[in-house]
Amino acid sequence: MVLVEWVWEWECHAKGQIVMAGDWRLRGMYDRGEMGAVLRLGLACSSSAPEGRPSMRQVVQVLDGDAPLPELGLGEVNASRRGYDEDHLRLYPTSGGGVVPLSPQSLLSYMAGR
Repeated sequence: MVLVEWVWEWECHAKGQIVMAGDWRLRGMYDRGEMGAVLRLGLACSSSAPEGRPSMRQVVQVLDGDAPLPELGLGEVNASRRGYDEDHLRLYPTSGGGVVPLSPQSLLSYMAGR
């Protein structure tokens, strides 16, 4: 699965729970607002449309707190899928050579020990 697609799943399909896409090994020891902002900024930087991406100057301004986060449109979700094989989006190769479905729901199940 493409990392950007996985983060979009949390933002758009899991009711705005983008912070859940953060590294679970942090065990919640982070500022949720900052985590959400960094992940949304990463999505903006990963837009498939070059004109939709912030400049590095804008990125630094956002990180410094001197500029607001860029708006993310739903059109960018569909645009980001172009050029990727659908099977690749749903599967993540493991080091053992197999594949494991990766989704917000499967991660929550894993974290809950199911």
